[in-house]
Amino acid sequence: MGSTITAHMPADRILVVDDEEAIREIVSSMLTNANYNCRQAASGNEALALLSSGEEFELMLSDLMMADLDGIGLLERTKERFLIGKTSKGTPADLPRNLQGIALTGDPRQDENLILAQMHVAFLKLHNLVISSRKEMAASPHYKQEGDSDFAIAQRVVRWHYQWIVRHDYLETIVCESIAKKLEDMEKAKRVAPPVNFKIPVEFSMAAFRFGHSMVRNRYDSISHTQKDVTLEKLLSLTGAQGLTPPGAQENTALPDEWRVCWNRFFEILPTTSWINRAETIDTKIAGTLHHLDEPHLKQFSARVLGEAVEPSLPVRSLLRGFRAGLPSG
Repeated sequence: MGSTITAHMPADRILVVDDEEAIREIVSSMLTNANYNCRQAASGNEALALLSSGEEFELMLSDLMMADLDGIGLLERTKERFLIGKTSKGTPADLPRNLQGIALTGDPRQDENLILAQMHVAFLKLHNLVISSRKEMAASPHYKQEGDSDFAIAQRVVRWHYQWIVRHDYLETIVCESIAKKLEDMEKAKRVAPPVNFKIPVEFSMAAFRFGHSMVRNRYDSISHTQKDVTLEKLLSLTGAQGLTPPGAQENTALPDEWRVCWNRFFEILPTTSWINRAETIDTKIAGTLHHLDEPHLKQFSARVLGEAVEPSLPVRSLLRGFRAGLPSG
């Protein structure tokens, strides 16, 4: 078997990878006798196929010298994927978390509430799906640039999908038809003469999208087939900063499996359901819960300034944030 590479995976099983059946059997037998749950793969590509299918492992033991994909190549390919956290029942459907239940993300706000956290999980899974779709990624010269890693390719493709959704689905939903038509003409003109050193104005990046707060609901009809009539307060409590504990439940550090979000409750996708949540109208009103973000529901990323009282109202927080950044108040 020679030298062995180990790579940690987010589960409680061991994947044994070797192109020699006798060695796989011996290693698996030893680990099984030590009360480990083993799965075997006869090649690097077979191991990748198992990982791409959704199976996850706490540890991978791989031979270095294999014909189709050696151990070093296998290690590099597995490192390109994002970790997916597990729910209380072991379902890969949550953000990866530490022992305290805090999400391991680049920005703690990605775990601000359950819906947002689950949306980020969906994008992590999309990234991993693109990584495993090497044939499709090789079909177009636009996907890969010289020197790109698989991670860079997946990053670009996922970003393009997100931008397309924002431009051609979300934006055309919230603006009127005449504005959408003007956007098409403006885009054609910009393609002819692309702007140089374009930057988003700070007034827009910090303030313009605050109207989205008015679209948040106090209650959601259903977020899954088991969770109906869900309050915004509950969604705010089901995050890593709160220990992933539903109100009144025993404290835990894993997302309860029954709180996984079913996206056909929020988007018109298959399978269709009558339990679809519509956003509130874009107006000057805001959900009552967002006026009472008091101590029990504050997130760890809501760092307070020394000696400053915590502001419980989200609209007031937004105004204070703009004031500190020097935005015009008119």
